[in-house]
Amino acid sequence: MGRVQKATDRISQFAEKNLRNKKEFGEDARLAFKRHLNDLKRSEKDDPAFPYVFVPEKAEDIIELANKLTIAEGEGTREFTCAGFQEFILGSLFGWINKETGKRRFTDSYVQVARQQGKSILNAILGIKCCNFDGYNYGQIYCTATK
Repeated sequence: MGRVQKATDRISQFAEKNLRNKKEFGEDARLAFKRHLNDLKRSEKDDPAFPYVFVPEKAEDIIELANKLTIAEGEGTREFTCAGFQEFILGSLFGWINKETGKRRFTDSYVQVARQQGKSILNAILGIKCCNFDGYNYGQIYCTATK
């Protein structure tokens, strides 16, 4: 039986670590972790039906950008640091690319997290990246809320 290689990038490590974490993550999140890990295996095969590859450097680029931001709220400022789930979301969106074209696999996303868990900052990071550093002429970010 072949030996399973341990993930070395932080996105895949997070997925491996939390794949069975029912305490902190719901079924949808755990399915996203599973898809990421399964797709890593699929990307290693030369299968034309799966034209994507995960490039950890592309995932790291947006995480590094996010971790350079400063939150200016209230009377002071503080440096922003991504939580693990935020790194997974951002890294997944930007790390997966088409093998031939180099374009991102995911151009649409739906993210649902509880109140006060960093939705606004995630949208800000996406807006900054897509509108300033990703080569889009007219990048669009839409946000909705129930209240």
